[in-house]
Amino acid sequence: MINMDFITGLPKSRRQHNSIWVIVDRMTKSAHFLRVKTTNTAEDYAKLYVQEIVRLHGVPISIISDRGAQFWKSFQKGLGSKVFNSLTERKIGEVTYYPEDPNCVDQQFEKLEFVELREFEGTIFEFIFLQQILAYSPSLSRMMVEPSDDLDVAEVLDLYEELMMSLKASPRVKVIVTPHGQDA
Repeated sequence: MINMDFITGLPKSRRQHNSIWVIVDRMTKSAHFLRVKTTNTAEDYAKLYVQEIVRLHGVPISIISDRGAQFWKSFQKGLGSKVFNSLTERKIGEVTYYPEDPNCVDQQFEKLEFVELREFEGTIFEFIFLQQILAYSPSLSRMMVEPSDDLDVAEVLDLYEELMMSLKASPRVKVIVTPHGQDA
């Protein structure tokens, strides 16, 4: 389960970022703080989500956010709804954190100044131990994506879904891909 929220109203950084997107993975108990701009669209957030979260943790079972249904639909559209049809949406209340002291905001922003958006390197398959999987099932090699292939997010997610469907046949591979016993 993923919880998402935004810290807005921060002073602009050198790269014009003025908000922080907080993403908490409750299963792995990890938090990600991504610098964003308030002018980003839901599709921009979807691409960033795939680059920073899906490649590390896989597709979540559910996402909890305080954003409205319109944001959720745009976000899902940007991700490619095929893979994310099973996600559940739950509306929670308004944002509750508004720092009163401007100095407090500056101090918090300085602490998070080091958070840089990493470049998306490689394909999503490299992040789910493709080398181990191909060693166990060479027939999957036809789904390999060369680094020079220009694929958009939807095509990568379609290939990911095809790979996951192929892996469901083997219990050993399923354990490698989903160590907690949850279907992707």
